[in-house]
Amino acid sequence: MGTARCNDARKVSEEPGRCAGAVAEGVDVAQAASPTVHDNTAAARGRVRPIRLSVSRTASPLVARRPVSTGPPTYDEDPGSVHQREELRHQPVPAGHSSGGSSVVVVTSQLDKTRRFLALHRGAAPLVMANPWDVGSAVLLASLGFEALATTSSGFAASLGRLDGSVTADEALDHVRAIVDATDLPVSSDLENGFSDDPAAVAATVARAVEAGVAGCSIEDATGRADAPLYDTARAADRVAAAAAAAHDGGVGVVLTARAENHLYGVDDLADTIARLQAYQEAGADVLYAPGLSRLEDIRRLVENVDRPVNVLARPRVPTVGSLAAAGVSRISVGGAFAFAALGAVVEASRQLLAEGTYGFFDQAATGSSAARAAFGP
Repeated sequence: MGTARCNDARKVSEEPGRCAGAVAEGVDVAQAASPTVHDNTAAARGRVRPIRLSVSRTASPLVARRPVSTGPPTYDEDPGSVHQREELRHQPVPAGHSSGGSSVVVVTSQLDKTRRFLALHRGAAPLVMANPWDVGSAVLLASLGFEALATTSSGFAASLGRLDGSVTADEALDHVRAIVDATDLPVSSDLENGFSDDPAAVAATVARAVEAGVAGCSIEDATGRADAPLYDTARAADRVAAAAAAAHDGGVGVVLTARAENHLYGVDDLADTIARLQAYQEAGADVLYAPGLSRLEDIRRLVENVDRPVNVLARPRVPTVGSLAAAGVSRISVGGAFAFAALGAVVEASRQLLAEGTYGFFDQAATGSSAARAAFGP
């Protein structure tokens, strides 16, 4: 979302609570490559035709997307073993750090975190990334084994008692700084539309996020205006190019995710979505994201027609992690879902107490209390 409050009831949201009355939907995308789409095999099979674009932009530090699997998925469906993927044992440990015999690498400098974040997009299985909404949830999620975190604009807004799209740039940047400081994990910042229409102002927002210590950030092509909800492709690509220059400046190489919001605004045109994301990859984006896609065949076509890692947002109708892994998806996130699941637990506990006079919620409270003691204790 952009700087204006969302008031378009037609919007299908990729995050619960993103817009009043919106349906929780979305997909996150990411991949790495050359300035010309070259999946001729996919085109020959009658898939979406690769589109050549002339936008000249900076090269992405990601050099290859995760290959599409031809065999059984390598992802272990047990969430507790997400951080135990075989390929991580072969990733180099940043200088000055030790893995201690574990596949989990503890990194502390921004450069270390960025390198680790890049490496997690190149694994044999997707990076499963959680979205905290405050410092406590960030520390808790880190303790549960997630390897990277991303902020959620809707979840953070909810923590302030607001709807998505109402947070200012200053608030979002202060928030991500607190999340970065809370754990040693790489953090990607949801920067909405950069809090401005102007490419130079978007670049300034990204530069401030880099200064806050992020390993990644995202910029979307939604304007935040109901009368013209999406930037045209050329203008959106210019904004991505400015963001990429700021993200990649200074030697840190922060990972930039570019988002095509078509499907959140009723523009269910997969070819246009792919064309937009191709333009954004040529503009310098490292990861591509198309919230609102949920059909496996559409996600697979997207993966086959871009050259950057693709991240899909988990939601009810999205295929399982194993199916997405087999389709070549590189990253999966949850958006505001965890934040609103927590609010849902409060709603249910309140219903039990107020309507039934019972205390069944203490079973769930005991689980949360035990996890909090383990995560927050010495």
